[in-house]
Amino acid sequence: MAAELVSGLLHADVQCVVDAWPVWLCSLVRKALLQSTVESAPEWAACLRFSVTGKGRLGRNAPLLRSQVLGSLVEPLAPSSASTSLVTKRLMFLRAALVEVSPASWSTSDAPYQASILTELMTCMTHPAAQVREGVGNLMCVVASNLAILLRLHEANSNGGMGMDEKGLLVGGSVKKWTFEVVEGATAAAAKIQAGTGPSLGGTALAALGGVGPSSSSNQDNESTEEEIASKWMETTLYFVIASVKSGRAIPLNNIIVGLLQPILSIQETSDKELSALAKRTLQLLNSAAPYDIDHVGGAVAAVLGAANDTNWHTRVSALTFLQSLVYRHAFILTGDAADALWRQVQDLLSDSQLEVREAAATTLSGMLKGTNGKQTKAFREQVMATVTSLQGSSGGRKSRKRAAGQAGLSTNALHGIVLGLAACVLSVPYDMPSWLPEMVTQLIAFNREPAPIRSTVTKTIAEFRRTHSDTWSFQKSSFSEEQLEVLSDLTSSASYFA
Repeated sequence: MAAELVSGLLHADVQCVVDAWPVWLCSLVRKALLQSTVESAPEWAACLRFSVTGKGRLGRNAPLLRSQVLGSLVEPLAPSSASTSLVTKRLMFLRAALVEVSPASWSTSDAPYQASILTELMTCMTHPAAQVREGVGNLMCVVASNLAILLRLHEANSNGGMGMDEKGLLVGGSVKKWTFEVVEGATAAAAKIQAGTGPSLGGTALAALGGVGPSSSSNQDNESTEEEIASKWMETTLYFVIASVKSGRAIPLNNIIVGLLQPILSIQETSDKELSALAKRTLQLLNSAAPYDIDHVGGAVAAVLGAANDTNWHTRVSALTFLQSLVYRHAFILTGDAADALWRQVQDLLSDSQLEVREAAATTLSGMLKGTNGKQTKAFREQVMATVTSLQGSSGGRKSRKRAAGQAGLSTNALHGIVLGLAACVLSVPYDMPSWLPEMVTQLIAFNREPAPIRSTVTKTIAEFRRTHSDTWSFQKSSFSEEQLEVLSDLTSSASYFA
């Protein structure tokens, strides 16, 4: 009841309330916020949110006490004497107040206010408390998106040739500096987490925990401390990305989210299972609800290509998984060069040294073949069939195939990559029967006598082919010749004692 009463007073624009603010109302609100309990804190957060809500038809008229209420919240977010609960509440109150204010209604004095909050948040990226790090990520999403939208508004009002005023220059400088620090810090932190030993973290991250650096007592302590700092930094960054996607504020923050893609992909599988789980959750949200506009899709492609060439095979698998949704959701805006680069990368990973990467590349390629009907799809099928034909030899026997593979200098991984290319083509048409499919199925079966994992790939692919075509097999089998049906039957029919 007290929170509802205070929110009504602060939003009323009554002169007596404005006069009472510096006398006793400000101290009363501050005391109520500091002493709020876990149960009452959401009520006071709603109070602050309503007290700064804009008025008028478009909500752009600021209440008279908006600046004073926001100013009362400006305190160091992580002072040495503040408890974890106090810092968490302060972050929640700030987010509740700032999320309601439209960037179009900010006054000249409000831009430095938000820029100062962004600077304070950077010092809390590696706070020891997990709930504080989550609050920092959530608040950072709101402040950064507000400043990004405000910068766009000033750029639109500058009429191209005219320079921005002092407010626009301040906002632009703050956003660019913050973007650089977050991306660089996340890149260094991901390298430290992934390799255990990587580039030393930047001064911003080290200063957050008292300037721990190379001058500590022992090298072992330095490494463990920097790894802990890196994990906390990345955790805060992941909370920021999650909040951006879930709140619908990812569009103005696309430039920084694109910059964070490669660090996020590189920590999907780490020794810190909780961090890996959070990174996987972040990647799932980016897969399902974060489309990139035409200005940023190229950066996303570059990040995926960088992760696909990482030395850690877990990162390469994560890149292939993310690439599936990236191509599917942006097929109509991917440029020719970007699409060609993705196709070449996936084809190269078909013969990767790691089995999991090769299988993930085949799954990704199957989806890409399924989603397009252009020249790339046809060219890939023709290339695979030409390679297989040269390996099969004129007699088509196993010995001639092995001899051709040996003469061509193909390793087991390369031969498995060719078979996976065949499998991807077969699985790209799960219910249809195009004219090229019977011959490709027959060529795939010819590799059944190869050692594992080639033989298992052939068996799984043919089993999936029979499963997806079982309902319409009665008339689709007419596309196969008698010889091809016999070859297919020899592989799929189980042996009988009475045969």
